[in-house]
Amino acid sequence: MPKDNPFVGRNGRDEVYAYGLRNPWRFSFDRATGELTIGDVGQDRFEEVDIVPAGKANGANFGWSAYEGFGKFKGGVPRRATVKPVLAYPHGPGCAITGGYIVRDPRLARLKGREIVGRYLFGDYCTGKLFSMRPPTGNRGAGEDHPIGLRVPLLTSFGEDRAGHIYALSGKGPVYKLSATRHR
Repeated sequence: MPKDNPFVGRNGRDEVYAYGLRNPWRFSFDRATGELTIGDVGQDRFEEVDIVPAGKANGANFGWSAYEGFGKFKGGVPRRATVKPVLAYPHGPGCAITGGYIVRDPRLARLKGREIVGRYLFGDYCTGKLFSMRPPTGNRGAGEDHPIGLRVPLLTSFGEDRAGHIYALSGKGPVYKLSATRHR
């Protein structure tokens, strides 16, 4: 275990770095800022996106099972003691978030007519829809999530290569490389 893990030598398991996530389905680090982004699959009502500044996840409590999305689930923990999600969306057509990346590839400046550089790209497993949202910065909160007009059936994961290209993986087999000129 790294000696600087938050629970080394304290109550709890030494290998725990952060807790209070229900089912984190993909996490990533922003290549420009080091922020940690997490897509966390909900239980009954909400999927959520958590974004934590570089170095602030060490020992963080993301709130599960006291909270699901922005609402109380079981309670028992003061909300101020947890990391609040930056985005939560209800179940309905969507059912399971697939976390992605903050897009830094300038070649994706206009994807399907939308500016997505600097936005968090994620999707939903059930609908296959891809979305982007503006991460919170400074005193400005997170922006609304917007569909970007692309679908990946049975979206299971995203990837990012050394050059910043973004890939989406389908449970049906294909790997898609996102491109401003076409989705391939």
